[in-house]
Amino acid sequence: MEAPAGSAAYHLTRAGCFVRPQPRLRRSPPRRGPVRALKGQAPNRRNGSNVRHGHLLTGFLFDDTGDRLSPVFTVKDGKRYRYYISNRLETTTRSDPSGWRLPADELERTVLHQLDTMLRDDVRLSKWAGMMVPAILVHTAIARAEAFRDALQTSSPEQAKSLRRLVRAIHVKPGQMVFEVDPRAAIGEAGNTGSDDAGQPEVDPVTISVPMTLRRRGAEAKLVLEGQSPSRKPDDGLVEALAKAHVMLGMLTDGPARTIAEVANETAVHVADVSRILPLAFLAPKITDAILRGRQPVELTARALMREDLPHLWTYQLQQFGI
Repeated sequence: MEAPAGSAAYHLTRAGCFVRPQPRLRRSPPRRGPVRALKGQAPNRRNGSNVRHGHLLTGFLFDDTGDRLSPVFTVKDGKRYRYYISNRLETTTRSDPSGWRLPADELERTVLHQLDTMLRDDVRLSKWAGMMVPAILVHTAIARAEAFRDALQTSSPEQAKSLRRLVRAIHVKPGQMVFEVDPRAAIGEAGNTGSDDAGQPEVDPVTISVPMTLRRRGAEAKLVLEGQSPSRKPDDGLVEALAKAHVMLGMLTDGPARTIAEVANETAVHVADVSRILPLAFLAPKITDAILRGRQPVELTARALMREDLPHLWTYQLQQFGI
């Protein structure tokens, strides 16, 4: 069945994220809980070639108490989730309200984005270069920073190596993230030539504070750097939930199903989950567009969205989600 032109389902289909109804699986019980991410869209995290080389920030990430943030991971529904948590949470109760539990992928993207912005600031780089090289070489040092910046944006062993040369420590505190960086690495004096730091002038680490907002959702926290808009990929769980909602609506309006129970049977989704997913077909277009572009508020996940009591008016929806 083809979605009508101009409808939300039509645009989801054109975006490549439309989910067709699944045949009834008689040998499998109805699925419960949050909608699982589409296996076809999710990377195979058991394949080493698809996994980033470890946790990028291991060893120099600290919380506001000075406690080191250690890498951990959990597996849920066959999918692996990486986090950085305060070290004390591994030896005490995980309900410690002072501890931090930060999603690794998003935190690493945010840190890399901030470092990229830092290395694009020619005024800052000129000041750093002026402390270590003759004026005639300042332009050359800044040019080296561009190659160094490129190395930070490539998912390879070179990325981790470059990051460790540049960053001494990152402190995550309420209201700010504080970077301690080595300006020699930033301008290419300590790297890009194959030499080590021997013979280079001693330079104190430079401290850079970036305002941020901490948003907690249960035990998990997310960081939002103020004035920054790091590129984010669309949330697979949210996109899938939207697509499912429009498929289910189409089954009720134009398809064979006439009740929510029939939709549940046809899609092999528990009837309670159908009731939570279906209202997403009536989201304000602006919210749908934000989700498809990955620009929704960081705390808005598929689980959170399906638990919300959605207002009927789009204006109230926009106010509720701050979009």
